[in-house]
Amino acid sequence: MASTGNPVLSSHTTRNTEDLEMESRNSDEEGAYATLHDRGPQRKKNSEKANAAMNTKIWRLLILVVLLIFLFLALGVVTGFLFISYVNMAEEQSRLRETVSSLTSKVMEIDSTINYISINASSMTSKVMEIDSTIHYIFVNGTAGLLCGKDWTFYKLNCYYKSTIKTSWNSAKEDCEKKMSHLVIINGDGEMNFLRTFSQKESPWVGLNKTEPNKWQWVDGTVFNTTEFWQNGQPDNKKGIEDCAQFREGDGLNDVDCSATKPYICEKELF
Repeated sequence: MASTGNPVLSSHTTRNTEDLEMESRNSDEEGAYATLHDRGPQRKKNSEKANAAMNTKIWRLLILVVLLIFLFLALGVVTGFLFISYVNMAEEQSRLRETVSSLTSKVMEIDSTINYISINASSMTSKVMEIDSTIHYIFVNGTAGLLCGKDWTFYKLNCYYKSTIKTSWNSAKEDCEKKMSHLVIINGDGEMNFLRTFSQKESPWVGLNKTEPNKWQWVDGTVFNTTEFWQNGQPDNKKGIEDCAQFREGDGLNDVDCSATKPYICEKELF
């Protein structure tokens, strides 16, 4: 015979099952509540983290903007400094060009002076030797040398020089002027007699020429309109070209072609 089971046991089993279900339900509710209770602080933490991250981004953005502004300002300062330096360099280059140009001009001037000195060195040496010779002549010849200089002869407050070369009347006149003197001018019988001895019959040029037809004039502008000092029959203006005077053969004056080559006598006054 089949057994239907123990009612008490069955009831107890049913109750236990219900209790288990109740506990399970309560446990789920408590878990759900606990989950909801736990999510509140977590959300708060997440919100705080999000705000912190946002603040960090904002600060980073501000720092980046400040850095960009600083870089732009620094770039502006550097650009201004470079521009000022460029302007100063341009002015300095301009001054340097002017200085170089001035120095080049000075160098060319010095070079020209050196060339001039080189070209005239021999002439200067000759002058120095002439001065040295003159000083020696002064010591050897005393007063006459002191008053007139080397190769000059002293006579009555005048000095006379007789050339060692022959040339035309105009060239002789120029050479006497270079020696700070003039072709000799005869002022009287005493000087005439001195020249007869001094010329030694070499027929030198004197400072007399014809400036107009039949008008003779000394180189100092004095007109000579007498027959005094002329040789007999002179001036005769042979061939119509004899316009200058020479002291011929120590006797008197003679007219001759000015282009003829003759020695000459220079004269300079001491006072």
